[in-house]
Parts: sequence; structure tokens; C-alpha cells
Amino acid sequence: GENSTGNDFTDEKKRMIVGQVLEDEDDDDDGDSPIADVVVSLISTANGTIVATTATGPDGNFTFMVPPGIYSLVEDTPDGFTDVTDSDGDDPNVIDVVNVETGDDLDNVFIDEAGS
Repeated sequence: GENSTGNDFTDEKKRMIVGQVLEDEDDDDDGDSPIADVVVSLISTANGTIVATTATGPDGNFTFMVPPGIYSLVEDTPDGFTDVTDSDGDDPNVIDVVNVETGDDLDNVFIDEAGS
């Protein structure tokens, strides 16, 4: 084989997207207790495809490790719950812009109410 010189390689550090799904138990639109086993999908804003899905743990937390980019998060609202709000305050089960181009995004929260 031949040697090849002058090649530059770049390893991109994975970025962390962290969030939580919480129940609003007292109708104040704040999260009071965690909701486990909620499916959250990570969507590429570049092409609209699902990059990954995960489920919340017993603490209501979810984590994605992804290449730098801009994503959306979509919560699959659990049966018996209604979406109340989320971190970006727009559509209550979609966080539209999660930008991890330059660093991690650790504050993504979905809030739901039971029985509504």
C-alpha cells in the first residue's frame, strides 16, 4: 500500500441534550413530580427525520448524546395526561430549537397534567 500524507481528520465531540418530563399536580403550570417511561424523540431540523428516541427514567429525566447540530424534541404524551407547557412555551409537546452547535443543552422540560 501507499502512504497518504496531508490528510486532516476532525473528531467532533458529542453534545448532550438533557431534559425532564414532569407532572403538574396543582394546576400552576409548574412541574411537581417526575413521570417515568415517557417516550421523547429527537428530530433533525435539517431534514425532519427522527434521529433517536428514548424513554424517561424513574426520575423523569432523558438524555441524548448527538453530533453538534440543531434539533427539536417531541414528547409522546402518555395516556391519561394532557400537555400543559414546555421549555420554549410554544407547542406544549414540542421544543422547537435545541441548539447544540457549540455546547450542551441541559434545560429541556415538558410539563403534563393527569386526567385532563
